[in-house]
Amino acid sequence: MQIDKPIAIKLQSKGIPMSEDPLSPDVGTDTETGKSPLQAETVKADGQDASTTAAAAVPLGRVRRSIKHLEIASLMLLLLLLVLGIFAPMTISAYRHVFMDEPRPTAVVVQNAGRVVSVSQSGGFITRALVETYLGYYALMEGVSLNKNEALTLETRADKVRFLCDSQHRCLRLVADGQPE
Repeated sequence: MQIDKPIAIKLQSKGIPMSEDPLSPDVGTDTETGKSPLQAETVKADGQDASTTAAAAVPLGRVRRSIKHLEIASLMLLLLLLVLGIFAPMTISAYRHVFMDEPRPTAVVVQNAGRVVSVSQSGGFITRALVETYLGYYALMEGVSLNKNEALTLETRADKVRFLCDSQHRCLRLVADGQPE
């Protein structure tokens, strides 16, 4: 801020008004000629005509405005990509679930799995459960809450995947196929 004051004083002493905002495009613009003392002028080199010389530099205000428009456009594009990246997969997933979801394979074989003796959960990032019945142990892909002495059934479906189901027919997939039958 202290460096700007001497420049402003020098420009005002030459009769060039100063704006309040130092970043505005009309900072230091001469009211008579409309030129800023910060703009470059065209210089004619020896042996060159005016058509081959470089044009006057673009005013700083125009450059700043174009950069600001570019920033806004890139932020809008980023927002659009973010929205498409989140909502498009969700919409496609919902559409497939509602209209194209294939029915689950029906149970081909239903066996008695016994009554629940105990349930132990392995915590961590992925919760797994081990259900002990009178007939054997069943390792499940998810955690489960079962009552003691609740009757369980073992379903083998058409796609050869096995599920342990409770009396209300809530079924959970077994971890491995090597479970007791």
